[in-house]
Amino acid sequence: PTSLGAAMTAVQPHKRSNSSSSDQAAQQQLFKPGCRVRVLRGRNFQNFSEREEGELVDLDEECRNCRVLFDGRCEAVQVALKHLRVVIPSQQEADG
Repeated sequence: PTSLGAAMTAVQPHKRSNSSSSDQAAQQQLFKPGCRVRVLRGRNFQNFSEREEGELVDLDEECRNCRVLFDGRCEAVQVALKHLRVVIPSQQEADG
């Protein structure tokens, strides 16, 4: 005989580890003007879509967004940082 509490525990979904949130935090530290960024898979919006790449032109850390000049475009677009990943760090980061 199994207690109801044990049965309820068994059906709860497995929690994700904190590694994904620490990976996100590390990525956000790399966001700097001049770095190359790419839109994450599955992110399709009116002004940008998955896998588009461009240069981060300015960053608002408090609002957690930035403006990106995507390849082939004339004007930068505002994008939330959660939709992006850094592809190539800025030259300042590379120089150390």
